[in-house]
Amino acid sequence: MTWSLALQNGDLAINNSSISVVTGQDKMFQDLECFFLTPLGYDKNNPNYGSILLGGQDVSGDAYEPITSDLNDGATASEFSTEIQRVLLAYQNMQLARAKQDQTAYGLTTLSRGEVLLTVNEIDITQIQVNANINISVTSANGSDLNVTVPVSGSR
Repeated sequence: MTWSLALQNGDLAINNSSISVVTGQDKMFQDLECFFLTPLGYDKNNPNYGSILLGGQDVSGDAYEPITSDLNDGATASEFSTEIQRVLLAYQNMQLARAKQDQTAYGLTTLSRGEVLLTVNEIDITQIQVNANINISVTSANGSDLNVTVPVSGSR
């Protein structure tokens, strides 16, 4: 089972003078939220990490403006949806690479079934002015359904 430091409102979560951690489905939720809310290219050590929902720059140097301004426009809504699907696939690919690396190094995976993104069931985007809520229904490898809501705000 893997873990991450728990985040609360963008800061480390502290519980009784200790830094909290997240595991299982809570870790998957936090991982996805961070992936969506990190501008693409923000982490120079992992330039393919993040999304263009809030802007960013890809490895070839192409810059992207945030894409939350007008989801009522068909082209913008399509771009937004495509980016969400790209991030979910990238997350699954990261997990697969991690599982393969673990298998080689340890003879087993360190990922728990509850934190593995198995299927994406539904993606629903709700826009209010330049803000959007991405509601994603997924199933983890342990068969549990999870609803992830990622609030995105910005303007183009």
